[in-house]
Amino acid sequence: MYGYEKGQPMAEDQAAMPPEAAPPAAEAAPQEAMDDSEAQLQQLAQSAPAPTKPFTVKALKTLLDTFNQTLSKISAIDMPKIEIDFEGAEKGKMDQPIPGDLFLPLVAISELIKMVGGGEFESKLGFDPFTIVTDTDLRKVTALLKMMAKDKKFIEAVKELQEGGPEAEMEPADEGGDMAPPPDDMGAQDETLASAMQ
Repeated sequence: MYGYEKGQPMAEDQAAMPPEAAPPAAEAAPQEAMDDSEAQLQQLAQSAPAPTKPFTVKALKTLLDTFNQTLSKISAIDMPKIEIDFEGAEKGKMDQPIPGDLFLPLVAISELIKMVGGGEFESKLGFDPFTIVTDTDLRKVTALLKMMAKDKKFIEAVKELQEGGPEAEMEPADEGGDMAPPPDDMGAQDETLASAMQ
């Protein structure tokens, strides 16, 4: 009966697939996949621990600035700068977990440290974002980020992981036999190897 009122000649067809429901059904699969990944990220961002006492905005800003600087040094790929507005914080304090826009990148870089170089940097540079609950914790992670930005081996390992090949590491070794390498942190060891090969 309803089909005839709406101007549809066959009620059976309308019951099987109402015209307005057809387009969303066709797009459902990719849309659901996007919704799932977004939902997971949102859930992860919301799982940031609450501070045991309010964070100071100063410590959060220092961490944010250091993170952006470190990322630009260790990544071979240009990454967008993270920007967070702390204007809403009262009296320079924030009694809330680290904002998701910063917490998610911290989780990502902590996972990266576990992967780079087969995990060899984890004991020196690793940290757990889920344990950042005080200004002291913020400062510790800030210090680790500064160490990452200065660690030549770590930066090389990250670039190698991003570029996906050991070729970059092989080339300097081949050249080392023919001529002395430029002086750097490993200069003495390389010179000993070079002289032994002559």
